[in-house]
Amino acid sequence: MTGSQTERTHMMPIRRSLPAVLLLVLAAGCGGPRGTAVPTAPLTSADLSGLLGMSYNPAIDQMRALGYESVRARGATSYWSEPRSGRCTRIGRSRGRVTSVTMLSPGEC
Repeated sequence: MTGSQTERTHMMPIRRSLPAVLLLVLAAGCGGPRGTAVPTAPLTSADLSGLLGMSYNPAIDQMRALGYESVRARGATSYWSEPRSGRCTRIGRSRGRVTSVTMLSPGEC
């Protein structure tokens, strides 16, 4: 066998198993479902900044759990009020994620 024939024979098993290895690597990198409901920072009804970057629907679930109620929505912006404290917040979203959280005066809700 020549040198190049030896190299080809040794490379054949690697070439055959490469698609399987790539599939395993891609599957391992998935890391589970996207858009989990875990906030990036601790949430309180006074500080909702932990919602930034979260998927929108789980973020809304978190707000409701804190006592917030939807007041109105316009396009990708929604306004929420927490009646017990009178807090008001504006939530912006883009591509299904929370992009802004702004605490407002109660009169703005």
